[in-house]
Amino acid sequence: MKTILGLLVAAQIFSIPATALNIEDVTISSSAIEYAIGGDEINRQEEFMWFYRVVNGKEQKRLWSVTYGYWVTDWIDCD
Repeated sequence: MKTILGLLVAAQIFSIPATALNIEDVTISSSAIEYAIGGDEINRQEEFMWFYRVVNGKEQKRLWSVTYGYWVTDWIDCD
């Protein structure tokens, strides 16, 4: 039964006219390609920015996530 069903499906697929599969009519945007290969997750990395200040004569730094808009660390003394 499975082989008969498989043959019927194959016959249906191969009966599609070749003009319906004209590759020149197909356009794919670059964003569609990036989405298909996971480009959003691979090509975009989180961006960070260090902020500095001086408190009681000691320099301190703090890391800011530019991508998500929040502080990643507390103030850290610079050595």
